[in-house]
Amino acid sequence: MNPIDAYLVALEKELSRHLSESEVRVRVDEVRSHLAMDIADRVTACIDSDDASRLARRALGSPRVVARHMVRQARGYDSASAIRLTLLLGLVLVVSLSLPMWCMVRNIQMEQSVAVIHWLPFLVLIGFGAQVVRTQRWLVLPMAGWSIVASVAMIWAGMIPFTPPSKRVIDQSKASLADLRQQDRLVQQWRAGRPSTSIAPEVARNIEYSFYVPFSPINLPGAKRTYVLTSLPPAQAAEAWRLNGKAFELDLNQQIASSEHWLRDIQVGRTASEMVYGSAILGVWSLSMHMTEVLLVVNVLMLGLSNVLGRRRNRRDPLLA
Repeated sequence: MNPIDAYLVALEKELSRHLSESEVRVRVDEVRSHLAMDIADRVTACIDSDDASRLARRALGSPRVVARHMVRQARGYDSASAIRLTLLLGLVLVVSLSLPMWCMVRNIQMEQSVAVIHWLPFLVLIGFGAQVVRTQRWLVLPMAGWSIVASVAMIWAGMIPFTPPSKRVIDQSKASLADLRQQDRLVQQWRAGRPSTSIAPEVARNIEYSFYVPFSPINLPGAKRTYVLTSLPPAQAAEAWRLNGKAFELDLNQQIASSEHWLRDIQVGRTASEMVYGSAILGVWSLSMHMTEVLLVVNVLMLGLSNVLGRRRNRRDPLLA
């Protein structure tokens, strides 16, 4: 088999994975005609026929690279609207941020909602990278628009009033607040010089996952020192109150204020956060900008990687030798 026939066979094999038989035949015939004319022009310019064949194949490129370009043309990726190419990814991004947030502020399927809000946007990012490789297009601009829409939907879902909480949720909140107030009575005894001889605060190191990272399946952990009441021998209890009493009191006052605020809000049917519009606008701006930055990096990397791999195939493809 001569080099031209081997090239065309490899091209047909690549195209047949994505296009119908008739489309493959038409495009292979086009490449055959192009190569024949290129070789004829080079031979006319007094170039040896073998050298002319090799130069024509090198000018066209590796069969895999040529096939990818033809598949993009056949599927309309080169001429399609960038908005249409990102429509599905954008809708999934909006839903993956707004719906879990809507559930989280209502304590509905909390663990599942947290998993969705972490993993689904991450999968959208992977899909975006694959779409960039498939289309060889700059898709950052429409995805930046979808990021703004998703940010607005996410923050709106966290602000809108939720349905009245159940009696069970209110009772649990009241019981939690009563427990905190009981602990506050122990603090008042300590401040009055009558600390408990068996119950005292000890340091507990908790990791709170409170920093949401766009398109990341995990949050950045933030460490916070907290205190827990525990049973201790009298001497150790007195020492624990001396060392940790003031810090425990500050931490406890914050918890009581937060619990009272939460209980008051759910009883009147408002969200716990009571975000003002200025904060909401700032949150939309910050979240959408972070997501756009990540999308831009992925777009640059995917296009750059595709170009590098294409040049590498053109250099190393034995059919071009």
